[in-house]
Amino acid sequence: MNSHITVAVASSTTDILSVGMANQKHVEILRQGVRAWNAWRAEHPDVEPDLRGADLAGTDLSGVDLSGARLIKAVLYATKLFAANFLGADLAVADLRGANLGRADLGGADLCGANLCGTDLREANLSRAVLRGALLSGADLRVAFLYKARFNGADLSDANLLRSDLHEVDLSGADLRGAKLSKEQLVAAKTDIYTKLPTKLQN
Repeated sequence: MNSHITVAVASSTTDILSVGMANQKHVEILRQGVRAWNAWRAEHPDVEPDLRGADLAGTDLSGVDLSGARLIKAVLYATKLFAANFLGADLAVADLRGANLGRADLGGADLCGANLCGTDLREANLSRAVLRGALLSGADLRVAFLYKARFNGADLSDANLLRSDLHEVDLSGADLRGAKLSKEQLVAAKTDIYTKLPTKLQN
């Protein structure tokens, strides 16, 4: 797993209504496979990948370097993204349902309004990520590193958060009904009167 690097949070002021189109050259390079893409990234470190709205559903992109990429409204449904690097990426309103993001690095990423229902996020790094209004119903976040992540108003119903790090995590207004987590974990997080808690906490 990538080291837990502290980065500035990606901009959360994206105008979703004016997403625009992805850079087709970037999409074509990515479709050549992870090895070709990562080599291109290494050769062009100053280029910000533009994959806005790109349809990459069902592909295997495990280990891909998408750090700092613009992936607003990207379709990553059921995509294999194991150990992928999304450090500081903009994934606002992206479709990540059922994707495998185990051990992925999403530190500082913008996931506002993203759909992560049923997504595998085991051992992923989401430190300082912004997930306001994100949908994570049924997501597997076991042993995930969530330090200072912001889940304001997010749907975490039926999610598995056991053994995840919830220190200074903002759960204000989040829906945790049916979620699996312990009392000790919850104490470390920030909640408010609008947070919907599970009726039963794990020991």
